[in-house]
Order: sequence, then structure tokens, then C-alpha cells
Amino acid sequence: MLKFKKKLAALFCAAALMVTFAVPAFAASYSYDYTFSGSGESWGYPDGYYSKEDNEQNAYLSIHNSSNWARGVDRVYLWAQFSNNQERTSSNRYFTDYVTNALLPYTTYTAAGNYLGLAGWHNNYNNPKTFSVGGLWTP
Repeated sequence: MLKFKKKLAALFCAAALMVTFAVPAFAASYSYDYTFSGSGESWGYPDGYYSKEDNEQNAYLSIHNSSNWARGVDRVYLWAQFSNNQERTSSNRYFTDYVTNALLPYTTYTAAGNYLGLAGWHNNYNNPKTFSVGGLWTP
């Protein structure tokens, strides 16, 4: 009887470990295209607002194309916001090079079902430079 209880306990432990590590994360698996372009000091307003499909408290961003953007020099600030311009991720986060799956942590809890857009800002040291950056983002 003792052997049976040990085997049963081992079976429950194995099942618990399998469930703990085998349950997939239900993070959103879609992304939206964006292009942020301007000249000199530029503000990028969202092209659209998209529903946040999960309760994860990070947005994701990639930059995979650019035009006349001096990588490693120019700074492009990108953040997620509501349609009333209320920031949900920090507008202090900037990028100087291509990135893949950069985290934009939400600064205030943002539940699934909220609609967010990607906004941006660029200032190339007051030079009237025309540029663009683009990629994918997930709210």
C-alpha cells in the first residue's frame, strides 16, 4: 500500500509539473504595421487604435526599416497611448537602431479590451532632416 501511495504522489507531482510548464501563454500573436516619418522635430500620431487582446502588461515593438535615419545617432521615441493622448507606456523610451520585440512596459495597469495606438517623437538636433522608421507593434 505504501508503494502505491508513493507512486500516486509521484504521478501527481509529475502531472503538476507538466501543467505548470506546458500551459501555453495566451499573449496576443498579432502585430500591426506602423510608419513614423517627419522632418526636423516631428510628432507621430497613431494611424489607428487597436484592441488590447490580453492582460499582459507589456507592448512589443520592432523597427525593421528606415529611410535617412542615422542609426546609432538619431533618436526616435515611441510609446503606446489612448485616443485621449494619455500615455500607457513611457514616452521616455527611445530607439537608435533596429530592434526586434522590444518591450514597452505599461506604466499603469491596462486591461484587455482597451484601444491603444502607437505614437512617436523625433528631434534630430533641430536639423530639418526628413526621415522614416517602420516596423510592427503589438499593444
